[in-house]
Amino acid sequence: MLLFMGCAATLTPEPVPVDTGAVGDTGPIEVDTAIDEEGLVTKSITIDSTDYEEWVYFDLETGTIGTEDDDTWDMALRRYVMALRGGIIGTGSVSAAVLEGASFDELTVAPADGYMFDEINKDGEKKEPVYVLGGWFDYDSTTHVLTPAAIVYVISTDESYHRFEVLNYYSEAGTSGHLSFQWGEINPPEEN
Repeated sequence: MLLFMGCAATLTPEPVPVDTGAVGDTGPIEVDTAIDEEGLVTKSITIDSTDYEEWVYFDLETGTIGTEDDDTWDMALRRYVMALRGGIIGTGSVSAAVLEGASFDELTVAPADGYMFDEINKDGEKKEPVYVLGGWFDYDSTTHVLTPAAIVYVISTDESYHRFEVLNYYSEAGTSGHLSFQWGEINPPEEN
């Protein structure tokens, strides 16, 4: 019995990529789009970010997967980690504001301040950088399940402002590393 249990770990099936972009794919992927009564567009997508080593580079403006070298991506995804192209990764100036408890649907204008960049972790004990989008989930230590926290982000890209909210981390089959999120361009901050 112990021999059988020892072998079972090596028989774990590989995650099955979903149709909305497997790790390593680039270019257009399936994006759902909706327009509200005020004309604001909301897009949603699920991205396969199951690889433990490779990043998936995503462009919010075009809704496409790119490569690290093309310098048009706004965020990079790997498992549950989301990095912005600015600060410590990439050459852009992408930053984000964290709006805890905000309503995605009611957010139509970007805040004027509160934007942060990903940065190096100054705590010597931790190796992982501090990602602005790093607080997107609540972790259940009993079930080891990640659920989206009540947070909406405003991401300032090189071109525009986007409201952004994580919806899920699991595929329909329950496989982790399938980040589902919604986003949409909103109005820039109002001038005083």
